[in-house]
Amino acid sequence: MITKWDSTFDIGVPEIDAEHRYLLSLVNDFHSAYRNKTVESKIAEILKHLLRYVEVHFRNEESLMSAIDYPMSKQHKTRHTHLEKTSRELLEQYTAGNVDITDETMDFLRGWLYHHILEEDKKIGDYCNDHGFPEDWECPHPDESIRPDIFKTCTFCGKQWSNFDAFLKDKEKSVIGCQPDMHDPHYHLIMFNCSCHTTLAFRLSELTEALYAPLLKDESLENATPPDYCLNPHRGPKCSSACACRYVRDLVTLLG
Repeated sequence: MITKWDSTFDIGVPEIDAEHRYLLSLVNDFHSAYRNKTVESKIAEILKHLLRYVEVHFRNEESLMSAIDYPMSKQHKTRHTHLEKTSRELLEQYTAGNVDITDETMDFLRGWLYHHILEEDKKIGDYCNDHGFPEDWECPHPDESIRPDIFKTCTFCGKQWSNFDAFLKDKEKSVIGCQPDMHDPHYHLIMFNCSCHTTLAFRLSELTEALYAPLLKDESLENATPPDYCLNPHRGPKCSSACACRYVRDLVTLLG
């Protein structure tokens, strides 16, 4: 079952919420590969890519917990360790041909994602809300752990784009669209497929920095009916006062 992100998953920390939205898209990719009976070697690689991102994401969460002196940090890290161990064992057994991917496997992946976000990570967000957010905390982007001097790296096949211009000119990529963050448009995720068909993502702030162009918002739409380029037309009859949908539409057109 493909699941769409909605506001119930938000914990209120934009950097972590953006990573959660991307994790959900990766789980959906894995589910699609499973349902479409993709060859086993490809499924193993998709699973490996998903677990690699999970590990980076967990380190970012742990960095935040340390920065806010989160009192449940030890217990939360223990859950991370357990999830990583269980997931790595699944990958190793599947790669060795000892287990098959089943509906139960998919339920496990979706289950821990939902449970961990909705029950465990929400507590971190609540703690930040009650005690204040550390202004000096910076969430490292997952690609920084690979090559900080490369603009973007596919964490699946290793393909690299040296700068934004190289990415823009790459005709083998395909832009999928946008997963919006309704609280802060800087954390909209622009989704694309690498030439190896792996789904990757940019935070919108990354692209505005690369373009040296300010994020433009439509301020006059607050009391208007959402236009046809609205990124989330089902959320209500009125637009946000910080609508960046037109900007994102034009950017996706440019990237495509």
